[in-house]
Amino acid sequence: MIFEFDYTLRSNSVDIMTKYFNLSDLDDPVVFVNDEVGESNHALHIEEREKLRLACFVNGNPVPSIAISKEANESGILQRNTSSWLNHTINTSQCSDMGTYKCTGTSTVFTKREKTFEINVTCKSIMISYFLK
Repeated sequence: MIFEFDYTLRSNSVDIMTKYFNLSDLDDPVVFVNDEVGESNHALHIEEREKLRLACFVNGNPVPSIAISKEANESGILQRNTSSWLNHTINTSQCSDMGTYKCTGTSTVFTKREKTFEINVTCKSIMISYFLK
């Protein structure tokens, strides 16, 4: 949906300033996980120590604020930017990176749009044996 309108500021019947506004609705986020489109109903499986690349695209006018966050994480927001694109990389994934992530686009004019997705990390088990003599 696109909203277009002119706004004119007048003083004593004299036009002081005319502004043209073109605002489009805030689109739903598109999420990419390791260069593949992330789906809300399909968890991505990665191995522990594998690189994890998250990207979020939200189209909007005005340009939205985008955040990538991990739910149930003390810090919450992993990265935030005012742009159509936001990238976040975890160079060496850990078991603690498993969970629900969220891409959120927020506009000053429209409401926010969100998309959640799951990341499953296959953890390598370490077996430690103690030998007593």
